[in-house]
Amino acid sequence: YNLLIHTRSKKKILENPSRAYCFFDLQDGDEWPGSVVVELFLDIAPKTCKNFIALCEGIETKKGKFVGYKGTCIDRIVPQGFIQGGSIKKKKNRSIYGGEFADETFSVMHDQPGILGMAKRDGIPHTNECQFYITLTAPLTFMNKNYVAFGRVVEGLKYLKIKEREACKKDIQSFK
Repeated sequence: YNLLIHTRSKKKILENPSRAYCFFDLQDGDEWPGSVVVELFLDIAPKTCKNFIALCEGIETKKGKFVGYKGTCIDRIVPQGFIQGGSIKKKKNRSIYGGEFADETFSVMHDQPGILGMAKRDGIPHTNECQFYITLTAPLTFMNKNYVAFGRVVEGLKYLKIKEREACKKDIQSFK
């Protein structure tokens, strides 16, 4: 069961220079259920947003190949919690900073569904790379002050909630 991400370039859909927007076009088998639009908080977490935008657009490697979120899967669904994706299947996960980078800020709280944040390796501080999560419920207070939230879903959360309900019916926490 795959839920693939197909990214499109960031676009400003509102006139606000402290925000950027990225789109995920979702694919589920042969179906295209819709798009998820995320608003990125450039004014709060510029380094984290810059990494996310670059991975949405694709990074050219030294060998001339592009690496990014396009074609990656939502590979974990925690019902009543969050979805996780962005695992780039190469030798290791990547960032534009050459590997893991430090937690930038904990000022955005996980107090509403649709919060976008960076996943960490086993929850270890300062291990941000490319994996991200989107909250499906709120509040998720255990994430506050532990995970860098840097944006929010402004459109399309309903598609992720459908996948959450399907995961609940199957009694699973992850799928591929």
